[in-house]
Amino acid sequence: MKREQQVNRRNFCKNIAFLATSLSIPRFVLALDHKTDLYREVRYVMGTLLDITLYHHDKKTVRAFFSEAFETADNLDRILSNYKLRSEISQLNLDKKLSVSDATYSLIQQGKLYEEKTKGAFCIGVMPLIELWNQAGLKNKIPVDREIEKCIQASSTKNINLAKNKSVSLTTPLTSIDTGGIGKGFAVDEIVKLFKKYSIESALINFGHSTIYAHGKPTKGNTWNVALRFPSE
Repeated sequence: MKREQQVNRRNFCKNIAFLATSLSIPRFVLALDHKTDLYREVRYVMGTLLDITLYHHDKKTVRAFFSEAFETADNLDRILSNYKLRSEISQLNLDKKLSVSDATYSLIQQGKLYEEKTKGAFCIGVMPLIELWNQAGLKNKIPVDREIEKCIQASSTKNINLAKNKSVSLTTPLTSIDTGGIGKGFAVDEIVKLFKKYSIESALINFGHSTIYAHGKPTKGNTWNVALRFPSE
């Protein structure tokens, strides 16, 4: 009798387990019905190529995301570029004081922070040194030590003051800002903020082969594959 009860209990448990599994199958199938497709768009921004690849199940959402993502990069290029005479950075370098947008203010804040964290290895105020060596190259001669030291002193972001009203001032005549080492990364960070808005769960951003951001993983693979080029090739 006890043997029969054990068998019945075992069969009962099997039936319950099978029923539970059967009930869960429709949810799993519904999840698979959201087929994800591969999308990619490349545009010329900030003097290089901004390449965005992603997987998503809704083409309309992807189009909206691409539109806002590239518009974000274009707008940042207009205000942060050293090569555009009407950009906020160019105007600040020229006038030495300017009320700037939230984006420019945030980028300069980050630049000052990175200089502090890297103990000067990274510096957005390096423009005086860049200009010094550019001029030296045109004249085919090496600048003298006192010129180099003067530009080093002017390059410190201690010479860049940030006021609470979004006003930025450069405190020496030589001090100026170069965004070349931070602009693309800043733009990528702003694009990444859009992932949540558009429910982007799988994406790879490649901005000029120097700034790369991987989000999630490819639908048809476990990892994003990124190749690094040897400097000599």
